[in-house]
Amino acid sequence: MSQGLDHYVAVLNATNGANIDRLVACFSDDARFRDPFSDVRGKAKIRRVFEKTYDDVDDVVFQVTDQASGQDAHYLRWTFTCLPKGFLRRQGPLVIHGMAEIHLNDTGLVTAHLDYWDPAPGLYQRIPILGLALRKLRRQIGVR
Repeated sequence: MSQGLDHYVAVLNATNGANIDRLVACFSDDARFRDPFSDVRGKAKIRRVFEKTYDDVDDVVFQVTDQASGQDAHYLRWTFTCLPKGFLRRQGPLVIHGMAEIHLNDTGLVTAHLDYWDPAPGLYQRIPILGLALRKLRRQIGVR
């Protein structure tokens, strides 16, 4: 692995709402961050994505559980656990498993963090009407 990636993973694993600056410092000025809800460029917008995340949930634990490197990118398997605020809170902790494709520049800064995860099982299915529809659809489409 590269030193840049090792540093980024360590920072990701230690990030909380009070030290977002440390995470944002890992990105190049024109970096891209994409997940199922956001696709932004630049440190200011990346900061906002993380600030909003920490504003919307409590008790965040982000843990990189595995990593691999290819010729052009690095790949992180991760688990994100939190306690949602609002009406979703009563359903308990939310656990999301995902993958990230990470691109670094020559100085080890992140130029792209592209998250891949499915919001349906962990998030959408918690929303009363939408969750019911998704569960029914999965039963109809899925193999038993």
